[in-house]
Amino acid sequence: MSAWLAPLRDADLDPADRERVATATAFMGFDANDVRTMARVPGLLAAMASVVDCCYRPGRVDAELKRLVAHVSSRAAGCQYCEAHTAHGVLESGIDPRRLQDVWSYETSDRFSAAEKVALRFAVEVGAGGIGNHDELRQFFDADEAAELLAILSLFAFLNRWNRTAQTELEAQPEASLATTRSKREMA
Repeated sequence: MSAWLAPLRDADLDPADRERVATATAFMGFDANDVRTMARVPGLLAAMASVVDCCYRPGRVDAELKRLVAHVSSRAAGCQYCEAHTAHGVLESGIDPRRLQDVWSYETSDRFSAAEKVALRFAVEVGAGGIGNHDELRQFFDADEAAELLAILSLFAFLNRWNRTAQTELEAQPEASLATTRSKREMA
């Protein structure tokens, strides 16, 4: 399957977006095709950079949990592009790779706390298009923490929709991360 929206080449980028693409490439360690397709909409890369920064900046919810929530919600949404990107982000951020490998058996895994299991369950429900169990979430997360989780889930709802619809071509590095985690998960 080829991309429905082709990524813009450097020569076709607005100078400010060229800088944003370079920043994103340095941050992720590879040139992301979705960043280049979003550059087709004037102002979208600047807006996304602000939202991504806001969602991932240190807050009340642990950065590791935010990354895992993004990963499971992307898979639940059926977005292999974002599932691969979030797997790559988990592995590159120094999180214990065994937690990523166990994330789909989180309900029975001893690698996740009761609070993390609730957050992951919530992420799967929301990623699949539901609204999640708010009462269960409130047992472990206050309103501000729940809002941080909702921010990550909402960011990835946009990214999942964008990349699935645009049929964004998956880059080699995140594809390798996803293949590694899947093969290890299937061997366990």
